Amino acid sequence: MTSEKTPKKFKKFIYAALALLVLAFAVVSLMFANILPHPKPVLKLNDEMRSSSFYEDISSGGHVCFIGDSITHGNANGGVPWYAPLEPYIPGQIDNISEGGYYSSHIIGVLDQIPVADVYVIAIGTNDCRDPGVTTDYYIGNLMIIQQYLSDLSPDAHFYYIAPWTFCDPDQETLEHCDSFAMALESFCNNTNTGFIYSTPYIVDKYDAFPYICMVDNLHPDSYLGVRLYSEAVLRTAE
Repeated sequence: MTSEKTPKKFKKFIYAALALLVLAFAVVSLMFANILPHPKPVLKLNDEMRSSSFYEDISSGGHVCFIGDSITHGNANGGVPWYAPLEPYIPGQIDNISEGGYYSSHIIGVLDQIPVADVYVIAIGTNDCRDPGVTTDYYIGNLMIIQQYLSDLSPDAHFYYIAPWTFCDPDQETLEHCDSFAMALESFCNNTNTGFIYSTPYIVDKYDAFPYICMVDNLHPDSYLGVRLYSEAVLRTAE
């Protein structure tokens, strides 16, 4: 009698587990289809994460404008930008000027759409550095145009440039090409007295073993763990 009941209980457990997996898959699919709302990614800050000039500026109550590509736009994860976990700590107005597939040259094409702001957080260059036909000189030349335009638009603004975002499994040649963009950006920031944030080593260290736990694909963070990791990385590596 007991031996017959045990397999039945096991079968019920398997069916229940499968039903939960199907339900979870359906919920995630509906979230990515923007039919169900995404859970808000929460990031609790410690003293170290609040200690930078970057955090001081974005939390000051001023107008913050984020500029970038698909990772700033969030179009690959259902519309959640990388900075979404920071929004509760930004009391001022937030604007987002970005689009999927943007190179640094695309930002020049939409300069007239960028508002006057107190803080500009510019994360552009991931698509540039992944393209072997784009040189660091071309990239920095575009940033010089952007910087000059925004400095004229908002003379008292503070600027922060985030080095091109990382991605999973790059070949050695692409990795070295992208590293050269980060170094060129650091030099540009030193010359223009703007903030330089290099979050890539922190991100890679955290997701190196199991990258796809927090990624939609090999480039884009997901709408919860991924953007939380990217926001944390920016805070921990900002000065």
